[in-house]
Amino acid sequence: MNIGNVSLKSNLVMAPMAGITDIAFRLICKKYGAGLVYTEMVNSEAIVRNNKSTFKKMNICRDERPVAVQLFGAKIDSLCKSAKIIEEKGADIIDFNLGCPDQKVIRQGAGAALLKRPTRIKEIISGIVNSVNIPVTAKMRLGINDKKDFLKTARIIEEAGASAIAVHGRTAKQGYSGKADWDAIKQIKEKVNIPVIGNGDIFSALDAKKMIEYTKCDFVMVGRGAMTNPSLFKEINDYLKKGVIKKISA
Repeated sequence: MNIGNVSLKSNLVMAPMAGITDIAFRLICKKYGAGLVYTEMVNSEAIVRNNKSTFKKMNICRDERPVAVQLFGAKIDSLCKSAKIIEEKGADIIDFNLGCPDQKVIRQGAGAALLKRPTRIKEIISGIVNSVNIPVTAKMRLGINDKKDFLKTARIIEEAGASAIAVHGRTAKQGYSGKADWDAIKQIKEKVNIPVIGNGDIFSALDAKKMIEYTKCDFVMVGRGAMTNPSLFKEINDYLKKGVIKKISA
């Protein structure tokens, strides 16, 4: 199982979560079988300004590898410069955020706001890809208020040179409400040739198995389900390999 030239030991991915996925939490998730872990989202403008708290979020240790640093921003120059810094800090993968629904991020023209600007998405991702030697991925939502352009967005991400796409099956307007649209994830998987990471409503081993079987996604991303139960990664891995669901005490 690979993303670009980075090999993963399992097809389970820990989602980036603000205020949650610090180095201690990432190590716990890795212990229980997450194949890839993500830092909290970091601001490209803060990186180029050498912001100390932002640099702290990018601290990486050997035992958590492979690890992706999730980057957000809207200015191509700052994004490319910060991507080089992230690479120098030792990240294995850079993930570009195209899904954050937070209004502070959207007002900056970043996160989910970029879903309205397909040309800009292509320029940003291709710029980052050409700035570094490590794989670049993107994490997207299905749209801001509607889902009409999600296939176009996914194809643009692929054309720009991304090594994988993580798809949260909701719009930004939905936040975390309602049900994730696994049909949309399935459609994206059918239309692109790079790995697809399915994200949304994975709270049990059975959920993960159902997502894989239904969408045919290459990887499953677990977020809120692991916040209070990081051992969920082991439960899922055991179920996928042995067909037995066994609750584990963290």
